Amino acid sequence: MTRRSPCLAALSSLAWWSSSALAQLPTLPEEPPAEAAAPAPAAPAQPPPPLAVPPSPSERAPSVLRGPLRFGAELGWRGQRITSAGYDPYSRDDWHGFSSLSGWFVAWRSGPWSVAATAGWDVGVSTAAARGQETSLALHRLWLAPEGRMQLGRLGHVLLRVGPSVWHMRGQLSDDGLAAPLVRRPWKVGADAALGARARVLELRDARGAWSVGYVGLELGYSYVPKISQQLDPKPSAVEPRDVRGLRLPTLDASGVTVRLAVSGAF
Repeated sequence: MTRRSPCLAALSSLAWWSSSALAQLPTLPEEPPAEAAAPAPAAPAQPPPPLAVPPSPSERAPSVLRGPLRFGAELGWRGQRITSAGYDPYSRDDWHGFSSLSGWFVAWRSGPWSVAATAGWDVGVSTAAARGQETSLALHRLWLAPEGRMQLGRLGHVLLRVGPSVWHMRGQLSDDGLAAPLVRRPWKVGADAALGARARVLELRDARGAWSVGYVGLELGYSYVPKISQQLDPKPSAVEPRDVRGLRLPTLDASGVTVRLAVSGAF
């Protein structure tokens, strides 16, 4: 009989004891497999940014009038009161009448306010008798001025105009006994102011949407004209100066109150 070595016997006992101890250990429950993490919800889609629209010309410069009614023309009568003694030889009363023609261009507007550049020409002739001789006085007035306006809805607008003016006088005295008429033709620079209103009386619109407006206007104002000396002399080209003597009339002061009635159209 083969005899086992003491070392082998000890090793066998140790292996048996280890296997018995492991068999008595409790069995741990198996953990379920980890579930895959749910994907995060996608962020809601953002709307695309709005496209930038370039501003229209009227939005870039709202104070500039680019639509209709930029231009206008006016025709009327203008009266100026002249009380100077130098005017008596030419008229039987103190009023000098003018035919008046003017036009405008509206350059700026903001809300009910606007400013127009205006220009015009007035001309009037008065005749009378002085010392049994025929006299005539022609006054020409050229003017250029800004005109401020305040719109009154569809009724029309009120206006204020202040600016310079250029005056030309053509005084003349004629007589059958004179070899040539006596004349005086000076130029003067003056100034004018007027306050008035235009009432809308007509409105026209065509198929394209373009429109025109008719107005009736009334203005009151004052004109300043420097005094004019009236030394009437014969025309040098018509007669020799020694043949006809000149005539001196009182100084003419043409400054005075003015009134103007006119009809106009804007388009």
